[in-house]
Amino acid sequence: MRQWNRWYWLLFCGLLCWVASTPPHAQAQVRTIELREMIQSAETIFAGRVTQVRSGLDQRGDIVTHTTFTVEANVKGANSMTLTIKQFGGRWNGRTLLIPHLRYFQKGERVMVMLYPVSDLGFTSPVGLSQAAWTVSNGMVTGITAASLKQIPALLKKYGIAAATTTTVSIPVATFSALVRDIQKGGE
Repeated sequence: MRQWNRWYWLLFCGLLCWVASTPPHAQAQVRTIELREMIQSAETIFAGRVTQVRSGLDQRGDIVTHTTFTVEANVKGANSMTLTIKQFGGRWNGRTLLIPHLRYFQKGERVMVMLYPVSDLGFTSPVGLSQAAWTVSNGMVTGITAASLKQIPALLKKYGIAAATTTTVSIPVATFSALVRDIQKGGE
């Protein structure tokens, strides 16, 4: 019996050392999603301005954040001029519950967003946590990762988008919207 406990103790210590030696960046990695997959996963795609952000408790007692957008350019599924989404987490009554890598929005910002279908509990979020939520500045969708575009070189050429020489790309909202619609239709 004593030897059996010793083996458990050694196994426990070994696992503890392994976890402690794993670098933080390896503990919480998010897989880069290609633009085509983002579009296929999204139920709603639009450009708009954040007009209201409020956090509180939902009917289940979870901290949630409700964000309201004024839709400026509907690409898919945003069938009204305003859209309110519910995300898990937020800041409420001195408590903070934020999901790592999840994109939360700030009142006044302009964004291009691709949202997952709404869950049975009413939640949604940008596809890939934050990968399908970009800032819109001066009519440009900014911060699009070059890695998400690498599988569609013919479409990039069709829309006059130069191959990325940096890690991120900026594309005019109208051009990005047209590119997304083309991909939705099966464009190569």
